[in-house]
Amino acid sequence: HCHPASVKIAYFAHPTGTILVTDAMAAMGLEDGRHALGTLSVEVTGNQAVLVGTQTLAGAVVPMDQCVRNFHAFTQCSIA
Repeated sequence: HCHPASVKIAYFAHPTGTILVTDAMAAMGLEDGRHALGTLSVEVTGNQAVLVGTQTLAGAVVPMDQCVRNFHAFTQCSIA
């Protein structure tokens, strides 16, 4: 859930030190709908998970391989 421009800025600020991390939650890979995040209920729709009844992001549901593809698309870096 990072804007492509902010990813590009971070990469070009320190291309040899850029790393990818994820805060993917247990609902990653599950169907759209309501899921538990500890004691909280989250609503997953597509690639977004929000706390039920709000627009507050609850965490990521995009797998790391998609994050790598997004990173490459945003920065045109080499995948080596």
